Amino acid sequence: MKKNFRKSAAVLMAAAMVFSLNLTGFAAEENAEETVSDVESADVESAEDVDIAPAPEEETPVDVIAPTEVTASDKLNVARGTIVSNIFSYGESLSGMTLNEAIKKAGASMKNLMRAAITITSEDTGAHYTTFATDLGISWDEDAVEAQLEAAVLDGNIVERYKMAKDYQASPVSVDTGTVCDEAKVLEALKEAIADWESTPVNAEISALTGELVVTPGHNGCTYDLTNGVHQFVNDVYSGNITDREYAIDPAESITEPEFTTERLQGWSIIGKCTTEYAVPRTPVLANREQNLKRGIEMLTGRTFAPGETVSALDLYGAVTYDNGYRPAGTYISGGHQDEIGGGLCQVTTTLYNAVLLAELDIAYRHNHSYLVNYIPPGLDAMVYPQGGADFKFVNSSSDYIKLEGSIDLDTQFIHIWIIGKEDHAADHQVRYESELLSVIPAAITRVEDPSLGIGWGSRKFVKASDPINGAQARVWKVTTDGGVETRTLFTNTDTYKPMNCTINEAPDVMVTMTINNSLDAYFTGLSTTFLDGTSIGTNPATWSIDQRAAFNASMAAQMSAKGYTWPDQGSAFSFDGKQLLPDETGSGSSSSEESEGSEESEGGE
Repeated sequence: MKKNFRKSAAVLMAAAMVFSLNLTGFAAEENAEETVSDVESADVESAEDVDIAPAPEEETPVDVIAPTEVTASDKLNVARGTIVSNIFSYGESLSGMTLNEAIKKAGASMKNLMRAAITITSEDTGAHYTTFATDLGISWDEDAVEAQLEAAVLDGNIVERYKMAKDYQASPVSVDTGTVCDEAKVLEALKEAIADWESTPVNAEISALTGELVVTPGHNGCTYDLTNGVHQFVNDVYSGNITDREYAIDPAESITEPEFTTERLQGWSIIGKCTTEYAVPRTPVLANREQNLKRGIEMLTGRTFAPGETVSALDLYGAVTYDNGYRPAGTYISGGHQDEIGGGLCQVTTTLYNAVLLAELDIAYRHNHSYLVNYIPPGLDAMVYPQGGADFKFVNSSSDYIKLEGSIDLDTQFIHIWIIGKEDHAADHQVRYESELLSVIPAAITRVEDPSLGIGWGSRKFVKASDPINGAQARVWKVTTDGGVETRTLFTNTDTYKPMNCTINEAPDVMVTMTINNSLDAYFTGLSTTFLDGTSIGTNPATWSIDQRAAFNASMAAQMSAKGYTWPDQGSAFSFDGKQLLPDETGSGSSSSEESEGSEESEGGE
C-alpha cells in the first residue's frame, strides 16, 4: 500500500512539473484562485493525456486576395475570458484581449474603409471624383466577425484552455471579415463615373477667310486607365491597409496630341491663291451661275490632303445635282450655248488651277476649254464637265498637308481660293505665269434673211444666236525669281481655242411704195414724189442705210407735227390708202440669247 501511494505521488509530481514549465512562458495571467491543486483534481493522469488536434490543411480561396499571412509566434495565453493566442486580424494578434477589445480591433480596418472617401484625381485637368465603399458594393459581415471571436474566448478549466491554446498554436487563425469587394464591378463603376473626363484630341484650325491667316488652337486628348489602381485598392481592402479617412486611386493617364498642333500650324502660310471676277448682270440665269459658284466654293472649303495625295476637282464638288445645291446655267456644248446643271464650275476650277500653279504643286490632269473664256488669260484656264467626266486633278507634292479654302463676295462679284500649307521654298523665291498669245482665229459671221422679223425703220431688226468669239492659240511661261535672278521656262505647250462662229437672222430690205388717196390734203400728195426735206422719194429705199432711215423718220415726225399730223411712233402705224408703214418695234438690234459674258465655257462631249 505504501509503495502504490508513492508511485501515485510520483506521477502527480511529474505532471505538476510539466505544467509548471509550460506556464512560465504564458503571456496572460491566471486567475488567483486557480492553483496546481486544480490540475491535480482534473480528470487526467498526466499532461501527455491532453489530446491535441492536428492542424487542418490550409485552403487558399479562389479569386480572393488573401489577407496578410498570420504568424505562429504568439506565446500561449490561457487566461480565462480572454482571446486565445495565435488568432489574428489583418496580421495583428488579438491574444489576451477581451471579447469587446478584440471585436473593436478586428473591425477597425473595415470600419475605416467604410468611412474613407475613395478619390480619383486627374493630374492633367485637376478633375476630382469622390465616392465611398458602400457606393461601390463593398461590404463586410460584422456578425460573423463577432461569432468567430466569441468562439476564440478561453473558457473551462486550465487543461481545456491549455488544449485550446495548443490547437491555435498548431493552426493559427486569421479572422474572416466576410468582405465582399468585386474588382470587376468596382472598376466598371469608377470608369463610368469618370467617363466624361476622357477626351479626344482636337486639331488646331487655320483659316484665310478673313484675308489673313488665323490659327485657332486645338487641345490634347486624354484617356484614363484605372485597372492597376483598382487592383491595388482591392488588395488593400482585403489586406486591411485602408486606415486613413481618404484613399486615392491614381489613374494611368495617357495624353494624345492632335495631328495638327498649334505649333505645327504656326509654321504654315498661304502657298497659293487666285481671284477671278464674274461681273455679270444678275438675270435669273446668271443668278443660277452665281449659285453654282457659291456651292462649288462651299464644297472645297476646309478640305485637307496628305502629302502625295491626288486631288480631283469633281470629287471636291460632289454630286453635281439639283438636290446637292446646283442649278442650270450656261455652258458651251458642241459649239453653242446650253443650260446644264453646274454651269459655272469651270470658273471655280480655273481659279483653283491658278492657285495650284502658284503653290507649285504637281498637275496630274488639266485640259483647256474649247473656246476662250473672259475671266482668265488664254492658257491659264482649266475645265471640268461633270456630265461627261472631264476632270482637273493635281497632286499635293509639298512636304506637309495642304488645306483648301475659298470665298465668294456677292457685292464685288469676285471668287477667291487659297491653298494653305508649309512653304518648301526659300523666302526670296517668287513665281508667276505669263500667257503668250500666238495667234487669233477669227470667228465667221453668217447673215440669214428672215421675213418673219418684219420691216425695221430707224434700225434693222436682227437676232443673233450668240456673239461671235474669236479663237486663239496660246502658251504659258513660268517665271521664277531666286536670289534676285529671274528664270523663264516654257510651262505649257500650245493650247488651241476654237472660234465661236455667229449666225445673224435679219429682216429683209423693202421697197417703199406709197399710194395717195386724192381726197386727202394736198399736203400728202408731195409724199409721192419727195420727202418734206426735199429728198426725192423715188430713191430706192433698199439702198438706204440705217442712218438714212433714222433721219427720214425723225424728219417726217418733226415736219408733220408742225402741220398738226402725227407720223407713226414706235409700235404704231400710219395708213396711206390702206397701206401701213411699220416702224421698228424694238428700236435697236437685239439678241435672243444672254450675252456670252458670264456663261459657263465648258465644252461638253470632249
